[in-house]
Amino acid sequence: MTDSLPASRTSIAAATALREAGRFDDALALLGPYLASRPDDAQALALAVHILLLSGRTPEAQAALARALAVAPSHPDVLRSQARVSLKLGQPAEAQAAALAAYRADPNQPETCLVLGASLSALKQDAPALQLVEAALALNPRFAEAFANRAMLRQRAGDAAGGLADAEQAIVLKPHMAQLWSLASGFRHREGNLAGAIEALQEAARLEPRAASHRIVLGEFLRLAGRLDEAIATLEEAVTLAPADGNAWINYGTALHESNQLDRARSAYERARALNPGSAVLANNLGSLATSHWHLGNALSQDRRFDEAIASFQSAIELDPQRPETHLNQGVALQQMERFEAAAAAYQRAIALRPDSLNAHNNLGAALRALGRFAESEASCRRAIEIDARSAQAHANLCDTLAAMKRYDESEAIGRRAIELDPELPEAHANLGSTLADMGRPADSLQHFRRAFALRPSMRHAQTNLLFNMGFCGVGAPAEYLQEARAWEKAVFTGGDQPRGALDMRRAPRHGRRLRVGYLSGDLRTHPVAKFVEPLFALHDRTRVEVIAYSNATLEDAVTARLRATADGWKSVVGLGYRAAADMIDADGIDVLIDLAGHTRHDRLDIVARRAAPVQAHYVGYFASTGVSQMDYWIGDGVITPPAHDEQFTEQVWRLPRVWMSYQPQEHVPPTAWTPPADGVIRFGSFNNLKKVTPRTIALWSRVLHAVPESVLVLKTAELDAPVNRARIEGEFAAHGIVAARLSLLGKTPSAAAHMAAYDLLDVVLDPVGGIGGVTTTCDGLWMGVPVIVFAGDRTTMRMSAALLHGVGHPEWVAESEEEYVNKAVVLARDVELRARLRPAQRDLMRASPLCDGAGLARSLEDAYEAMFDRCAARLA
Repeated sequence: MTDSLPASRTSIAAATALREAGRFDDALALLGPYLASRPDDAQALALAVHILLLSGRTPEAQAALARALAVAPSHPDVLRSQARVSLKLGQPAEAQAAALAAYRADPNQPETCLVLGASLSALKQDAPALQLVEAALALNPRFAEAFANRAMLRQRAGDAAGGLADAEQAIVLKPHMAQLWSLASGFRHREGNLAGAIEALQEAARLEPRAASHRIVLGEFLRLAGRLDEAIATLEEAVTLAPADGNAWINYGTALHESNQLDRARSAYERARALNPGSAVLANNLGSLATSHWHLGNALSQDRRFDEAIASFQSAIELDPQRPETHLNQGVALQQMERFEAAAAAYQRAIALRPDSLNAHNNLGAALRALGRFAESEASCRRAIEIDARSAQAHANLCDTLAAMKRYDESEAIGRRAIELDPELPEAHANLGSTLADMGRPADSLQHFRRAFALRPSMRHAQTNLLFNMGFCGVGAPAEYLQEARAWEKAVFTGGDQPRGALDMRRAPRHGRRLRVGYLSGDLRTHPVAKFVEPLFALHDRTRVEVIAYSNATLEDAVTARLRATADGWKSVVGLGYRAAADMIDADGIDVLIDLAGHTRHDRLDIVARRAAPVQAHYVGYFASTGVSQMDYWIGDGVITPPAHDEQFTEQVWRLPRVWMSYQPQEHVPPTAWTPPADGVIRFGSFNNLKKVTPRTIALWSRVLHAVPESVLVLKTAELDAPVNRARIEGEFAAHGIVAARLSLLGKTPSAAAHMAAYDLLDVVLDPVGGIGGVTTTCDGLWMGVPVIVFAGDRTTMRMSAALLHGVGHPEWVAESEEEYVNKAVVLARDVELRARLRPAQRDLMRASPLCDGAGLARSLEDAYEAMFDRCAARLA
């Protein structure tokens, strides 16, 4: 049915021309009024179907086709349109039937040849399809769509060059057709011309601004070209235009992923998963994103940003929960934050996924050890060794667990086996060093700490252990200690980072405001340091200072709660890198930062080394110089740090005008029940850590025992629960002629009350010499009325008890030489009447002394902090 009216031919011809020019909306606007007046014009209806398909309006095309078929079901144009709709709907057999009917009716129509060829191509009948495309081109040599179809057929036949030539020719003939640019883009990409492919798709997107398909592929090509910002912007347009297209969200997520916008990438992938849950590409991308979160978590862990690392590992787990490495590394980050229960759970999840994971079993052993679950820890470590009998790391870990169980001889053997397996493993040397230190063999331990630090200069805790044990056990001269302490600081800074200076940290003048004082410690819990700090927090004058605590302890208890209640502010630095922590303290406006740890287990001297406040000082938690260049002061007094000892410090020594610390009276502890022993035996004793019982101490105490033949020595410490330590002590005293019968070796008591009551077993306390003397044990002994003989040596570690005795009013118990030490011990031991008179009165004397004057100490420290700050302010003026 062909319209005979000139008007109809004019309208159809004009609409066809507009279609050829790609002006689909204009073509439909022209056809609309005509079809309203002539709804039975099959040719016009068929043309409308084609234009609607080209403009992406498939449902409307189907409706128009239905009207055309109702009017003229056998019209060649209608049949051709029916074939086109069937191809669009993925129905190639139906398309072939309609196109074949149209071809039989009019075999010389190039568009019919083309549609029939397309249907055969969809049915994988490429040879006859190509013949029909060639026939279309013979009928119309400028038929752009025929060149496009031949390009695709040539590509499938392996003729990529011919296909590209046809695609480019199609564009020359119809440069306004977006589909042709899109086709050419694919050919250019396959030929390795990514820039040309991008240019072609950009033109397609310009020609069809509402089509998401071009932008989906364009965004992917831009990503492949490394133009991530453009890719992300393009794909944002794509997902806006086609929010239900899963592939668009996948490509968008991939571009975001590669630009390290991991959270946004994850959101995009989650949208894609909701739209296309079975996509293999998406599954791969989710796995890749999980890997990126895993890598990010590792990087954050290396920077000590453990909270963020844990979150990144959790994101990876949510994306891919079946990857054991993610659970493993999350456990490591949790363990670094001392969240041992959670760390153990993470390791157990890793083991469930990979039962033979050496690292998971090994790390689980370490976490369980920290939780005090020693038997389980040993089992995990031994399982790791079963998995790999040559794992030095697993042996080193078992060494630590056995030491915690006081099985020192086994621990030493396993530690030496670890070094035999891998002489270059720092952990093996560090852990064996700790075992040897606990066994009272400091000289042996120090060589292993040195070796660990030399093998891995970033292993600060190995150097910390070296420094602690050098000072604690009195090994080496003060100058040698300072050299090692200065080396510690070199291990702190990475990537060329340098400490800030006090001159970079200006603060408001002190007049008219309180000083903001920060206390930095990992021991704000049940710990000897907390005993001395707790009254200070409570007694500080809040009109003069504001107290902010910075805690590096995750294990908190009732003592922590009391300290938190008395501080004006409380923040955790657990898991914070030294830069972030120092920046936080600086941002808090801290004027004076007081370190309470020194080189001890939970220290954060790295924060001090970075410089977190204009004034930084060490107080009470350590027994020697920190060696940190940015530590301005070391707070002591005239006895513990006499001027002659200034050369032992890198810090400037600040001497308080009173004893440098105070003891909190333990009023809940019953008074002494001691009476002179009826058997006439004199009981000397010490409840100090066994590390303090140095060879020099044993030699001196043996002299005391020889000078008082009716005496025995009572030693009490948890380390003596280990048979190997008992045997060593007995052997070392035997070398000085003291038989085992004159030694009473006691282990840990079941309670603090029982520990304090045990002082009633003693007549005279003997303070260790050579290394660090007593502090808490000296104060506890004095509180229980026991006299204490001390030796004021040539370094701070040896003078702590001397300062305490001056503070309590008993300087006569301080010896200036070993000979005087022995003489004072003998005289005091023999003067039973004097001891009987002094002992019941000792607690009252102590309670009234400067040693128990917490308020006086607080005032003295406040004076010191203000003077320190004023000095700094004067330098900044």
